[in-house]
Amino acid sequence: AASAAMDLPQQPLVTTIAGGSDVIFQMARRMAAAPRWHPNNLDKKYRPAPPSDSQQVLAATIWRNARKRNKPAMWRYALRTFDKGSSSTVTNIHYEGALVAASKLGDSNRVLQLYTTVQETSVNSKNKNAGLHVTDNMILSVIRACVKDAVKSKNATILDTVCELLEQNIEPNASIQLTSIHWNPIAKAYQSLGCNDAARRVIDKLSDRCGDPESEDEACSSFNVHDVQAKDKASYSILVQAAIADQDWGGAIDGLYQLQTAG
Repeated sequence: AASAAMDLPQQPLVTTIAGGSDVIFQMARRMAAAPRWHPNNLDKKYRPAPPSDSQQVLAATIWRNARKRNKPAMWRYALRTFDKGSSSTVTNIHYEGALVAASKLGDSNRVLQLYTTVQETSVNSKNKNAGLHVTDNMILSVIRACVKDAVKSKNATILDTVCELLEQNIEPNASIQLTSIHWNPIAKAYQSLGCNDAARRVIDKLSDRCGDPESEDEACSSFNVHDVQAKDKASYSILVQAAIADQDWGGAIDGLYQLQTAG
């Protein structure tokens, strides 16, 4: 009747598999007889090694679990999946997913280990598609993990390590520019630990803005290439807050003046 109402050809009714429960149990027994893999291979019914996954399957599994929100168990599973991959199948996309999972866990040691491996095995920047290479997403994951771990453990040495890493290994690489997105979280972490001098030193790595004052309408604001690696609103705010925390009222006034001058 529905086919006639919509002027469609008649379709045969869907029929179930003949055989009923007997067929279902036979299929279940065949599946149970298939060999499985177990890490403790104590008897012969388990396979001696896990099934090999392709690059695409491995990357999909890592990213599917690394993207989970508020699921530390899934983040750890993403790292275990990454460790299961062989050196021949692990590529840049796998390392980026593993770094995201480790950064969410706040595991600075694991993040630095992964980043060091990529850096040591990276190929020439002119041929990045041929192997591993450092990307901006990797750098942000390193910063996120170190900031989270430093604030949680109240250990400013972790922040010193990531600053040294960025200055020695990232800045010489012209393809990646360090901006306020990279330095502001580190400076804010220093400030939360009471290291206001270190926070100011980090912000001072950024140049002062030289563009015109920002317009109320962002579409009308002009872009200045010299402001790419310059301070932004959050940077000037950190400078003012650090001065106030030290009761350096002159420094706070200077910070407000620089903020106003920069627009």
